[in-house]
Amino acid sequence: MSDSTSDDPGKSAEDLIERLCHRAFFRDFVVRDLQYKTPRGKELEAADVLVLFGTEAVTIQVKARPHGRKDSETAEVYHQRLGNKIDAGAKQVPALTRALRTGALTEVRTARGLVVPVDADKIETIRGIVVLDLPAERALPEDDKTTLYAGVSEWSGVLVHAFLSDEFEAMLGELDTLPDFLAYLAFRERLYGATKLSPFTRNLDLLAFYKIHHDLRDTADKQDIGGIIIADGMWEHYLKAYDEPRRRRRELDEPSFLVDKAIEFLDTAFTGHEEEYRDQWLFMARELASFTRLQRRQIGGRWQAAMERAVTKEYAFSVCLFDEKPGEAFLVYAGPEKDRSKSLQFLASAACVRFSVRRIVAFGLAPINAEVTTMQMVVMEDATFPDETVAELKAAAEQLFGVPKHSTRYEYWPDEK
Repeated sequence: MSDSTSDDPGKSAEDLIERLCHRAFFRDFVVRDLQYKTPRGKELEAADVLVLFGTEAVTIQVKARPHGRKDSETAEVYHQRLGNKIDAGAKQVPALTRALRTGALTEVRTARGLVVPVDADKIETIRGIVVLDLPAERALPEDDKTTLYAGVSEWSGVLVHAFLSDEFEAMLGELDTLPDFLAYLAFRERLYGATKLSPFTRNLDLLAFYKIHHDLRDTADKQDIGGIIIADGMWEHYLKAYDEPRRRRRELDEPSFLVDKAIEFLDTAFTGHEEEYRDQWLFMARELASFTRLQRRQIGGRWQAAMERAVTKEYAFSVCLFDEKPGEAFLVYAGPEKDRSKSLQFLASAACVRFSVRRIVAFGLAPINAEVTTMQMVVMEDATFPDETVAELKAAAEQLFGVPKHSTRYEYWPDEK
């Protein structure tokens, strides 16, 4: 757990959570200290940290207690006061809803300094998180530290999750993409709504259950399962029993970071031209960031191979299909900048016909030995072609594309314990 050097414990905690969000989600989708004005001109806080991604928003309120339990406090009083802090943060969560509903929030400035317009009508899901930072407890033995249970509470129509700061950091270590993170929050909410989870389930034990039991992730929707009881210590078991699979996972994930680097490349490439190309840049970054870590693993591996093949060939490409995104395809391409956009357009058209997909996104970079590179993107959605063009594309596609291969969904298989 990293600590800020700020003398203000509240700001120190906010700094920590912002850094964790930057590391997992990129600066492009993170907003710090979001303020808005009421119709009467009063300035209020909408979120300590806001994660804004397309149609989804996660508002994070950060609370801190810098000192430990006083001698004059019983354990019951101490934990009650911590609970009050969490409730105070949860009560602040609906401020984002009010700011959007009243039209008081029309734009935000992201952590990279980009001003992004906000269309309240397009925000479909708002989730709340309260993070409680207890720096005085970090040196305590594990058995003496505060425990939070994996409940979800509702405040003015917003579902709110509560985590200790070390739990939040562990969660983002396991779920280090926005789609993975949002899917886990949705899983917790389904269990909460179906009342199938014991109220005495530790946060990290539930996270371990989620990581290990992929076949039960839709448990809340299964009518034949009455409930789940997760024993204390599941998280510790996960760290110990899955130490080798987790190490292997990190190795297998290495190609996935090519997608992360592509997002960072966009960040660098558009610096200084944000106003001119903001919408285009954000669209490209969101497309790349919309993939889970496992999906990025497949995309990155194929993109790397294409860039290597393009060194000796004129160009190279590959199409990725994902069971989790039916009707969609992702095409990775490597080749010289000249006519790259035209090649992407043709390949995307042929792939649409070959794989019968409704939507395809094609990204292109230079061969791996290029001194400099540019990036192009082509998106085709609900494309239609004349009959004669369809026939030509089908003929070309038979030569260009082989049998489609779908991705695996799981990080750990039963025999990888």
